[in-house]
Amino acid sequence: MPQSPITTDVRQRFGLRIERDLLQLAIATPTEGPSHRITIEAIHCPRPDGWLSPAAQDDLVDCLVKWRHKHQMDQGITVASLDGDYCVTRITTGHPQDVDSELNTLGTRIPRYLQLGPGEKVIGSFRERLAASVDYAVTGVASRGVIETVYEAFRAADLNVLWLEPSLNSLARLAGHLGHCNAAPALIADGTGRQWDVGIAFEGRLLLDYRPAAANNEQGFHDAVINHLERLRRFCQRHRQLSDGNLSELLICGSPEKAKAAADLFDDSSDIDAAVLNVSGGEFILEQSEHESGTTAVVATVLPLLIGIQNDGVPDLLDHVRRAPDVSTTTQVLRIAWPALVAAVLLLGSFAMVHRQRGLADRAIQRREAMQAEVYRTKARMMTLAQRRQLVDHFGRIEKGAAEPRWNLTLRQITQSLLDRCKLNSFHVEDGHQILLDGTVTDESLVYEQVSQFRRLPEVEQVALKATNPEPQTRGIRFLIGLHLHKETLPVVDSTSED
Repeated sequence: MPQSPITTDVRQRFGLRIERDLLQLAIATPTEGPSHRITIEAIHCPRPDGWLSPAAQDDLVDCLVKWRHKHQMDQGITVASLDGDYCVTRITTGHPQDVDSELNTLGTRIPRYLQLGPGEKVIGSFRERLAASVDYAVTGVASRGVIETVYEAFRAADLNVLWLEPSLNSLARLAGHLGHCNAAPALIADGTGRQWDVGIAFEGRLLLDYRPAAANNEQGFHDAVINHLERLRRFCQRHRQLSDGNLSELLICGSPEKAKAAADLFDDSSDIDAAVLNVSGGEFILEQSEHESGTTAVVATVLPLLIGIQNDGVPDLLDHVRRAPDVSTTTQVLRIAWPALVAAVLLLGSFAMVHRQRGLADRAIQRREAMQAEVYRTKARMMTLAQRRQLVDHFGRIEKGAAEPRWNLTLRQITQSLLDRCKLNSFHVEDGHQILLDGTVTDESLVYEQVSQFRRLPEVEQVALKATNPEPQTRGIRFLIGLHLHKETLPVVDSTSED
């Protein structure tokens, strides 16, 4: 639904004000003079949850279609405002660099506006240069779900709406246009919705959107204003640097009964002069349809079209939503679904990384199992080799133990070591390593010499003289000598060769 420029040949202009339970339409028709005849119509919502609830969508579209056909709204220009129940307005003013900084900070806080409900938020912004070094910026904030609901209703009713601005901003413009807050700032209050909206206006511009928590009825509104008046005055003097910031004037909008009841509560107050904002007379000729209880605050919605304000002079809450149909379906899907796509890409990347790491881990486990199996096989072979070595050593010991010494060689070595005057009578092997020699010598001294001779033999480990006895028949000395042979040097019979 593209925006259309304002043309001079259009006679009727329409202002649509959307509240929770009330839908108002202001129809401005030029007269012969400078004034406009303004007809106001209002329709109450038949649903308990209000016009913007899902159950009331068809009713909202039917109401818009009815008005479009009845007043031929497609031949005029239509603008709309949204009640403070669904949006808030933030004001920034000062040096351009300070305004830039505050707007950046505001952009980070907007997603946390819990009073507008959960979900994504959309903004409508307007900025102008008041002086060489002074900028003024208005930022309207609302839930994307609410704005999309309103926009889809406009589209379904085939109604071309130039902009949708916060209602309190339009009321500040109306108050300035009527000359109420040009010399000094004034309080403005709108009691149309479920809760009172309070703001500060100066020279037709909104300086503060203030929504007291306890202002849900006339008495609560009165008490909140009285209790916070000094704070609001300090705000004007310090933050907005206004020399005259006493806020002695309070302009009240709403249904006639509600607005008058609220104004009467301030009759005893000497600090503030409260009055109902009256738009009848002068350039506005009001005509309210019979059997309708709409308020005159809807005049503020259509006022910009009557004083020549263009599209870029208001904070349009439809700005970001309206652009969506101008882009391709693919772009819209990507714009909406990019968080899910990013999450899916990250999830797939994580899954691929986990899969790769699991593959590496599985291969490492397989290699470890293969190495463990090889270690087990190596240990088994080593154990087998050790057992075989033990068996070979055992067989070697058996072979050594079972080998028969070659006594002929031993006897030859012993006899060759006998002295010339020594005679060997007997050679007796006792246990394989012990040999007992029985011999005779002519002189006893030769016995000891023979013992020394035996000790020189490499095969002999120990020599023991066991006995010496004289032999009367031969006049010699008979001796018994024991030889203990080395096991390692004892010659044995080779089983592979013949002696």
